[in-house]
Amino acid sequence: MSYFDDYKKRLQAQGSDFTDSLLNSTSEVLDQNFSKSPTYFEVTKNGSTTIGVRVLNDSDANKRVVLSRENEVNLGDLIDHKTYKWLVTELPINNRVYDKSEMMLCNTQIAVEITSTEKVQTGTEPWGEPIYGEEENTSTSYFDCVVEKFV
Repeated sequence: MSYFDDYKKRLQAQGSDFTDSLLNSTSEVLDQNFSKSPTYFEVTKNGSTTIGVRVLNDSDANKRVVLSRENEVNLGDLIDHKTYKWLVTELPINNRVYDKSEMMLCNTQIAVEITSTEKVQTGTEPWGEPIYGEEENTSTSYFDCVVEKFV
């Protein structure tokens, strides 16, 4: 067996060709060092899940670029970062190493009234059969959002 055959076997262990091998080894190194970056932060996604991301500043103070591992951040996710809430406003683009998307600072809240109707026993017939009536319950939920002014 020649040195070239050995080389090809090592490449194929990492990927099907030189490009795949290079991408796989690069991904491995970046993944190992992802959390060692000064731009790395542990953030809360959608109020419940804690994930590690890299947050990069943009020229606009109300925008940030977020780098994450594949499929960790999605369009519409709400990210808690440094006591502020950020909305992911761009579909993540995967460059085969990490996902990259944009998030914007939430600058207001929208109030949504939710009304539900509940069947409630209001009394009993003389022969013991229950009498039901409807009761409306209204609650207000607030959702963080981004409002932009376009001229």
